[in-house]
Amino acid sequence: MGKYITDIQQVYDGMKWMNESINSRAELQGKLLKSKICIEYQLTDPAGRMYLDCSGDEVRLYIGECPGNVSPTVTLTLAADTFHRYWGGKVNFMVASFKGDIKVKGDLLGLTKLVPLSNELFKVYVDNLRANGLAGLIPT
Repeated sequence: MGKYITDIQQVYDGMKWMNESINSRAELQGKLLKSKICIEYQLTDPAGRMYLDCSGDEVRLYIGECPGNVSPTVTLTLAADTFHRYWGGKVNFMVASFKGDIKVKGDLLGLTKLVPLSNELFKVYVDNLRANGLAGLIPT
């Protein structure tokens, strides 16, 4: 297990809260939906899978499997701690990709559409950890 994530449910909860926050902020939601991207996250240590789908009329999070009518445009394979540290603003995506900590398959160019939103999304993720009593999980 990693330094931060000991149970995949911690990641799922963090992303559920983030997804709810995104959808409650029309401007942020609109920016994500413009990307039309669907990201599949294949997590290890502990293992898990989820999809962040920005291809429809609402940002949707699917845990485990996604509906048959949804296809990921990009798949990211990474350790759960790397995933958590990334959303906490502590991992440089490009450096981690070059080092092999994040493996990318599919539309890397599409992911670049999200770069301008990174700092805002990192703040949403960290604020949700704090708001839900998990400040101790905030990456340092």
